[in-house]
Amino acid sequence: MNVQNSPTWREWLGQRIADPQERKRITKALGVVPLTLTRWVNGGASPRKQTLYRLLDCVPDQREHLLALYQREFPDMVSLIREEEMNPLENPVVPHSFYRRILHTLTTTPQQLIFHAIGDLILQEALKQLDPERKGMSVVVARCMPAQPGKGVRSLRECLGRGTAPWPESLNQQMVFLGAESLAGAAVSSGHIRVNQALKKNYGQWPGYYSEWEESAVAAPILRSGCVAGCLSVASVLPDYFVSQRLDLIEQYAELLQLIFTPDEFIEIEQCHLQVMPQASYQSDILATFRHRLYELMRANVQVKQPLSLLEIEQAVWQLLEEELLERPAMPGE
Repeated sequence: MNVQNSPTWREWLGQRIADPQERKRITKALGVVPLTLTRWVNGGASPRKQTLYRLLDCVPDQREHLLALYQREFPDMVSLIREEEMNPLENPVVPHSFYRRILHTLTTTPQQLIFHAIGDLILQEALKQLDPERKGMSVVVARCMPAQPGKGVRSLRECLGRGTAPWPESLNQQMVFLGAESLAGAAVSSGHIRVNQALKKNYGQWPGYYSEWEESAVAAPILRSGCVAGCLSVASVLPDYFVSQRLDLIEQYAELLQLIFTPDEFIEIEQCHLQVMPQASYQSDILATFRHRLYELMRANVQVKQPLSLLEIEQAVWQLLEEELLERPAMPGE
């Protein structure tokens, strides 16, 4: 391709966001306002490097083309990306430049946005490195629900998710509670990585359960100082996909994810007393009531003398849903 005769990356972006739906999608993915995109297109401002990286991730079908257009304005950044892409699986490591991106983003991101903003960046990078040929993979972060007095931690709640086809690009609308029945639960309760290379054949000591497309899966606990805050779960459409090199890489990303949790979210592993949670198909109707319950609790909160914060209200609703799922009648086969 003759890049000199091609539009600039700014002109390319202008053509892309001429579609209102695409403009809305990219704006949301980058966490900016529409006016910011317009200023980039017009040359009135330039995005930070980490935002340029995220723009590449927003358009996987045009990634190589956009990277070539970046070459004119950001040659050093493009050279670094090309070098990282040549990193062989035989020596799997999280790219050093990505650590720099994460540390820089941590310094510029408000505390209340760190979990989702930084977590999503990490999942996108993990997906890109673990499934470079986009054969089909999901990566999901689940966090421990708060420990209850005398009961400890009884479940995990999926909070962030990314995928490549057949999974949707964003899995955030498919989040469920997990417990002792899951591979994630086994990882969190033990403090060690757990893997099943053939879920549908129920191989291994840690069977877990599988969704429609999962053939093999891994769960790595997110640890700090011997305490646990959650789990990184990775699933592939291919059996026996998680060779030792990929397992090493998954553990590195799980270690990186500990940055998105606050210190008080890490609990002693001995406090994990996970219960069996119902399957996703059963949970869906109950979880669909989240927004209604949140609205009702927000209305009631206005009338109290010491109102809760929005974060506290959301957590209260999740705890209500957890309790309801734990108290559900036993299902056939359980």
